[in-house]
Amino acid sequence: MLWLLLTLCLVAGQPSPPQPLDAKSIFVTDHLQWQAQPGTLKHYAYRSTPGTLLLFRPDGEFDRLDCTLVREHESGPISINYRRSYRLAVGTWSRSGNGEIHVTSRLIFLTIPKVGEPIPGPAIDSHFTAQGQAVGRLAAAIEGDGTRYVPLDQVAASEVKALDQVIRMHSKEAAAAANPAAHAQP
Repeated sequence: MLWLLLTLCLVAGQPSPPQPLDAKSIFVTDHLQWQAQPGTLKHYAYRSTPGTLLLFRPDGEFDRLDCTLVREHESGPISINYRRSYRLAVGTWSRSGNGEIHVTSRLIFLTIPKVGEPIPGPAIDSHFTAQGQAVGRLAAAIEGDGTRYVPLDQVAASEVKALDQVIRMHSKEAAAAANPAAHAQP
């Protein structure tokens, strides 16, 4: 009985595993301008556009990915082109009255770093406004930084899982870089 009690105490003291990303937490830049890739045939359906994804996780985690979005057909599912340059910022968010959303985040990954730009970057405070209501979502739309963001609906579950894995990988790398002694391999 004592063994069971000690085991329960050890398990209870462990941090809970991160919750998987829910597609309903993702918002994307509104009015994306899809264009054929340079050097591709005109009749080829593959299109891309720069875009920003905002992820407002239910547990208060926030992620922002500035990236190149791709799709094969006009109404096909949207994917992220990780072979092109992208930026990832992570942090936290909270909602106050009147639909105001406060975000504190910092840049943790940049494919092509700029000279003198520290990674991880300094904490940045941002403010967004939730507009309207949508079932199972934070809002029908979100505005902030002079940009409107709408729910990302056309995305495959496998793409959401890959996005979550990329974010977690870069978050672990940033944590290890910030505290190398704590993450050293024996």
